[in-house]
Amino acid sequence: KNAQPTLSENLAVKTTAYRRGNFGLGKKFRYAMNSIFHFTDLPIQLLIYAGAIGMGIAAAVSVAVVWARLTGQITVLGYAPLILTIMFFGALTSLGLGIVGEYIWLGLQVSRRRPQYIIAKAEINAPNAASPSTPP
Repeated sequence: KNAQPTLSENLAVKTTAYRRGNFGLGKKFRYAMNSIFHFTDLPIQLLIYAGAIGMGIAAAVSVAVVWARLTGQITVLGYAPLILTIMFFGALTSLGLGIVGEYIWLGLQVSRRRPQYIIAKAEINAPNAASPSTPP
């Protein structure tokens, strides 16, 4: 008897041949984050810059809020000090975390003992056989 696969067996074989891999979106995202955070201090630098820029913005908004409070444009009691406190300490926290993160990153780099540079090509200068090293 000729044993040919039935239609359902044929479909089962084809569907299992194209099954989904194990490297899904979550693993790809985790791999990308590891690549970013393991080899660069860019996120820590961005945190420092965000804190510094936030401090500047907090100072500018503080001047505007104080001016609005003094001119009577802000009538709600406690609004001005609350906004000033939130903006100042939010920016200060970001700046402080960036600085602490930078110190931790530097300590991690030292503990990894990676070379500061990679030698691309090494050349050995052997004495030329045609020219003697001592004069005759």
